[in-house]
Amino acid sequence: MRPGLPLNLYEVKSPDDFRTLLAEDLARVALLSFWTPWAAPCEQMNEVVRALALKYPRVLVLSIEAEAQEDIAASFDVDAVPTFILLRGNSLLARIPGADALTLTRALAAHAPAPAPAAPGSVSRVSSSGSETAPSESGSGSGSGAWSSPGALSSPSASSASTWSSPEPSSPSELLDELDALWCTGPGMGVP
Repeated sequence: MRPGLPLNLYEVKSPDDFRTLLAEDLARVALLSFWTPWAAPCEQMNEVVRALALKYPRVLVLSIEAEAQEDIAASFDVDAVPTFILLRGNSLLARIPGADALTLTRALAAHAPAPAPAAPGSVSRVSSSGSETAPSESGSGSGSGAWSSPGALSSPSASSASTWSSPEPSSPSELLDELDALWCTGPGMGVP
């Protein structure tokens, strides 16, 4: 048992561990989350990854500390953190550089099996007419990972543009609330 982690979220400790976890089910969608402990955007995105692992229990989520697992990071050409890779077997489904929670959420929604049902007592966001409301597209940012530096992992500079929607969430819990709104209201993502 791994206290505090969703059952489908694994911390990769070695290349052999990585290969074993991926080989268990090649038809399963896998989210690879490359991060480092010293990069603040990674800390925020690790919270988003945990929430996505809970939301999509049939997705294999692999948390990979990029500097400790340099061989794995190099095999996916990771030169900035955070970076996210979506795979199904040996097929690349998506690559999301930077701390772009919205793009990561949308990519996972596009490729993953249906999300877990809403928890009892959770609130869905539905308009007064009974139809789902669409999320706002304004200010969502592009999250290109402006901190790339050839040959080395780097962290964002103070002048890097934010990838969060405007206004910028002040905490990971506010970001998760914003993502929850998208899960409940995004195209094809209504609560049953």
